[in-house]
Amino acid sequence: MVIDQRLLLISALLLGMAPFALRLAGGIFHPGVGVLIFGLNVLVCIFGAATRYRLLWIAYGIGCVAVLVFFGMSSPLALSLILTGIKLDA
Repeated sequence: MVIDQRLLLISALLLGMAPFALRLAGGIFHPGVGVLIFGLNVLVCIFGAATRYRLLWIAYGIGCVAVLVFFGMSSPLALSLILTGIKLDA
């Protein structure tokens, strides 16, 4: 099975921006949505582990789990976007 690495990267970026976009839209962010985004991030990491950039995708997957455990965010990208947004608002 050949996996398009560009599609995986675009998926990871869109999943990282999703919580920030929901926050900007002022919508109610249900915890189930966060869990769904986290699960999709892990799924992207699993598919990415089948590419030649295996170690990078595994590191991103570990980062996703660490950010979820320590900060309650769905991905490292989502955390960085939220922190950047908070800094820009101040």
